[in-house]
Amino acid sequence: MARHYNPVFVRRLIERAAPAGRDTAVRRVTQAAYEANLQPLAEVFWQVHEKAISDPQCFE
Repeated sequence: MARHYNPVFVRRLIERAAPAGRDTAVRRVTQAAYEANLQPLAEVFWQVHEKAISDPQCFE
């Protein structure tokens, strides 16, 4: 199975899984889960995205 970086997935993940930005009560409840489970993955996706832009030959 071929795998590839999908920026739409990252945008949807941020929209649906990141801590609530405006609602502080919801943010308090979701922040720890986000930091423990999603933030490390989001950071890896961002680094891969930046590498793909700066060095496209790396992904060929």
